[in-house]
Amino acid sequence: MGQYKDLVEKQRKLLEAEEWAKKVKYILGDQNGFKIEFNDGSYTLETPSGKMIETEPTLTLDECVTRMSEEKADADRFRN
Repeated sequence: MGQYKDLVEKQRKLLEAEEWAKKVKYILGDQNGFKIEFNDGSYTLETPSGKMIETEPTLTLDECVTRMSEEKADADRFRN
């Protein structure tokens, strides 16, 4: 069983990163409309005319794993 421990841990991190990537990073509203950016770098922009613009993610899944780990490390550091 021990030989699969690393594979299981890697898969767990990938699944966690997939979920983290879909979460909202920030919401911005100004004269150009509303922009909702997600952790994976994609965003949705609603213009004042009601037009919706959606972009593709700019981060790979591996980059999301790295960013998620960094974010958790920062949060842990400030909690203690």
